[in-house]
Amino acid sequence: MSIDLTRYLRRGDRIVWGQACGEPTSLVEALIAQADAIGDLSAFAATSFSGL
Repeated sequence: MSIDLTRYLRRGDRIVWGQACGEPTSLVEALIAQADAIGDLSAFAATSFSGL
């Protein structure tokens, strides 16, 4: 089950998430899957373990 991120994120938003063992991989995967619906975002992320 994936949450509809368009309810919370809008084009131009800036987001930051934890890295390494604190990375929310489900969130990262949902962001990638819903990228077209959300629009352009600015995100700070270092190395990702999501595999995508």
